[in-house]
Amino acid sequence: MRDKTSGERTRRAPRYVVGCDGANSFVRRRLGVALEDLDFDEPWLVVDMILEDPGAPLPETNIQFCDPARPRTHMCAGLTGYDAGSS
Repeated sequence: MRDKTSGERTRRAPRYVVGCDGANSFVRRRLGVALEDLDFDEPWLVVDMILEDPGAPLPETNIQFCDPARPRTHMCAGLTGYDAGSS
């Protein structure tokens, strides 16, 4: 690693590395870990919302509807945030 302020370099040997940087993960590629592709190549719209009415009648837990005619996902994101996705 390199300290941005001093420029000093040090080496570390971590027991674990967590790659939380998405499907195009630098960490995963660097470690040579394969990505399992479930071959779901469909258009998907994701909408992030902040609700004006936190009491709106929406699911209180994350839920996925596997209806082939209208698959969709609803995700809670804090007290007033909400994500919805649909193909």
